[in-house]
Formats: sequence, C-alpha cells, structure tokens
Amino acid sequence: MIPDFAMQNNIPNEADLLKATDGDVYLLAYPKAGVTWTTEVLTAIYSQYAIENPSRAAEFEGAIRAHGFCTSCPLSRRHSTKPGLTSVGYDINGNAVFHDETNDQKPRRLISLHFPVERMEALIPDAFQNDRVKMIYVARNAKDVAVSYYHFHKMNETLPTPESWEEFLDDFISGSVRCGSWFEHVRGWWRKHIELQQQHTNKLLLVTFESLKRNTYNEVERICNHLGLKLSPEGIEEVCFKCNFTTMKRDPRRNHSQNDIFKGDFLRKGKVGDWQNQFTQTQRQNFDDTMHSQLGNDYTPIVNSFAM
Repeated sequence: MIPDFAMQNNIPNEADLLKATDGDVYLLAYPKAGVTWTTEVLTAIYSQYAIENPSRAAEFEGAIRAHGFCTSCPLSRRHSTKPGLTSVGYDINGNAVFHDETNDQKPRRLISLHFPVERMEALIPDAFQNDRVKMIYVARNAKDVAVSYYHFHKMNETLPTPESWEEFLDDFISGSVRCGSWFEHVRGWWRKHIELQQQHTNKLLLVTFESLKRNTYNEVERICNHLGLKLSPEGIEEVCFKCNFTTMKRDPRRNHSQNDIFKGDFLRKGKVGDWQNQFTQTQRQNFDDTMHSQLGNDYTPIVNSFAM
C-alpha cells in the first residue's frame, strides 16, 4: 500500500471546505481514531444546545457536517444534479443538506479531516488565524487504530483488501497505508497542541478516544467549554446517552448500514484494548519498540492517556 497524501479520490467542488469561516469546527484525526464518533458527539451537543437555547435554535439546528476528501467516509459530501444546488453534507438529523450556491450566508459547519498538521497549515491557514474557528484533534492508541483500520479495509469496497493481518501491520508500522504514518500524524498535532498552549491560544483541543470512553461526561463538558457552549448537567447526560456505542449502533442513520460500500458493520466494536485479541506477543513487543523509538519521552503524556 502507498501513502495517499494527495487523496486522488477527492470529491469534486470541495474547495469551500478549505476556506475556514466563522463558526467552523474542524475535527482532525488519523483514520479510525474516533473522528466519526466525535462528530456524533458534536452533533448531539449542537442539537441539545438548540433545545436549551431556543433563540439560537435555527443557527445550531441548521449546522451541517461533512468529511472532506475521502469518498469512503460515511460523512462525505454527496452532490445533487439539481441546477444550482449542491449537497454540502448532512444536518444534525442525518439528512442531506443542499446549499444554494447563490447564497453567501454560510451555515455552521462540523468538518472532519484526516490531514496531518503540515497539510492543514498549508491548505487551511485561516483555521489557525481566525479566532472564531475551532479545532479538535482526536488521538487513539495506535494498536487499536491498526486493528480497526485493518478491519475497515476488509469491509470497505473502496479500499484494497489486505492479504493478511501480518502484512497490514507491517504496512501500518512503516507508514505505507493511506494517510501515511500514525506516528508522524500524532507527533505533528501534539507539537502544534503544545505550541498553541505556549501562545495561550484556545484554538486546538486534544481529546483521546480512551478519555471519551473513560469519562464521556467530563469530555463532553470539555468540548462544550472549548466551543464556548454551555449545557445543563441534564443536557450533557443526554448527549452522553445519544453518543454511547450501543445507541449509535442501533440507529440506521448513524450506523451507516444503508451505505452500500460497506460489507459489514461500520460501527464494529468501539472498544478500548481490542488490539489484545489481534496482536501476537512478538507483534506487541515489536510495536512497543517502534512506539518508543518513534515517540520517546517527549510524548509520554499523550501515550499515557491511551491507557484506561
């Protein structure tokens, strides 16, 4: 497999996703690190905020979500043949949204991307410069990412089917998979996180898949604070309920069971530590050695956060 930073399977006419506008939230993550789940969390936050703040309901109920530059993602944009109308994503209820291109008014947007930080800085510099644009980076234990990514390749009609787990793991460790090296991806965004903290800039929030699983309530509250949105304790509990794995897996609008490119469950397990059922002892040791050599002591805080 070959890293695909160019993303040759781009969906046409997505240039507007690269133009950060007031109110945009960019969700960044390596594939299978939890960006779909986090998008659902943000969607539920917006929905609940609309309920608790009727005067701003239209603003948040009208928000759209889209995944840029990857046709295999269930949040990818779909385009209409209707003259003058383009599907720009999905609303908070999972319905396709068509935007009138003659209307300059931009709705609130939740945009998920798999960009490494260097690509984000090059293509969307306004995201770092506009104080009304927020970013959230989602990280996950690399072993669980590798296992989830392997099964995603096996069930996704648009991706090459791995010959074996052993071959895929070798490719993952070397960075010879789509989106390249997990290690480089996490290193880059961790450095940016530290840099922005030192500048006292409340621009980028770092969340881990494990922290969302361990204490969803606290993490939802952190995300709300990052976005400047206040929810009642009962509202946060409602968001947590809507976004737990069992609730999402039962909902056909959110489990992507109607997407014909998938040969199995898009929402597979949603667990922490499932890698232990896939890795051999030798593979675990080799991976841990690579992790240490690639990340080292400078990244101890984020590595520790992967543990439950």
